[in-house]
Amino acid sequence: MTTMAEMLKWVISGLTFWDLSIALLWVFICSCLYERLAKKGPMMWPVLGILPTIVFNMSDVHNWCTRALIKAGGTFHYRGVWMGGAYGIMTTDPSNVEYMLKTNFNNFPKGSYYKEKFRDLLGDGIFNSDDESWKQQRQLVKLDLHSSRFIQSSFRAMQDIVQKKLLVLLEKFAVSGQCFDLQEVLLRLTFDNICIAALGVDPGCLALGLPDVPFAKAFEEATEFSLLRFLMPPFVWKPFKYFGLGTERRLKEAIKVVHDFADETVRDRRNMLVKLGNLNGQSDLLSMLMESEQGHFPGNFLRDFFVSFILAGRDTTSVALAWFFWLIQRNPDVENKILAEIHEANTRAFTEEGLKDGVSASGTI
Repeated sequence: MTTMAEMLKWVISGLTFWDLSIALLWVFICSCLYERLAKKGPMMWPVLGILPTIVFNMSDVHNWCTRALIKAGGTFHYRGVWMGGAYGIMTTDPSNVEYMLKTNFNNFPKGSYYKEKFRDLLGDGIFNSDDESWKQQRQLVKLDLHSSRFIQSSFRAMQDIVQKKLLVLLEKFAVSGQCFDLQEVLLRLTFDNICIAALGVDPGCLALGLPDVPFAKAFEEATEFSLLRFLMPPFVWKPFKYFGLGTERRLKEAIKVVHDFADETVRDRRNMLVKLGNLNGQSDLLSMLMESEQGHFPGNFLRDFFVSFILAGRDTTSVALAWFFWLIQRNPDVENKILAEIHEANTRAFTEEGLKDGVSASGTI
């Protein structure tokens, strides 16, 4: 009597390479059809997960993501390459966002999967920390960002950047009739502003001619290549890092430039504090933290803190401004109201109080 094991062995021995290939192809096709027809989210490929879909839409990834979220009703699950450990949920549902960031915030830490990929760049900065470390850094930011000294300094710095750099640059473009990338100009504006506010250093990104600034370029590459790690499974990017290959080699070089710049700035400011005994002439966040009662911070705390701070204020503000001008261009009636308010504001001095009045009045637009 033939046993089940013998029958299975006979079936397997009778299979050819083409039989297996056709069977696997059929499974692949069925999986693709199920993903396409039964699910509302983006295509999840067998074995490769969402990776091919992202690659196919890389040139238009933000619009694709928006369309995918709309199609899925605001929320969809995703997974990455098999055995890569990448899976999660993307959502724009306000109730989900409120639940994660407010109602049940403690239940949504970043976790080791996220922190491992950003550790080389961000270290233990606020964007890469959880629990007590996150709370400590957040408290430091809150105390100094709301101080009158920092607010007044930031206001003066933004005035100088706009009047002495941005308007001069835009006037040059207007006179020459030269086209320019508004989003790039705004990115340079916010990078200069956040570096002045955080470190008291002007990198000069918004200078005439829009020069290449090594620190700014390295910062952009470091964030880009760090994000690429989320598209590759650990068994790919970790060997690349170990042997110094491809994007991991360039990431290491970019991070060195960023960290060297931050370390040098921290070291110079500390030497100034020792020499003068105070930093009252400096109102940037770094100087205020050094003068604070917390005293000396351990290890690379200040470097990691400010790399995260620059990351927080760079892309977010520039992208928001780019969207603002795009929306203004699409809504001429709102543009006319804003222009009228600007003309009215020009009749009085541009002060902090005037800025606050403008913010209050903007509720009528």
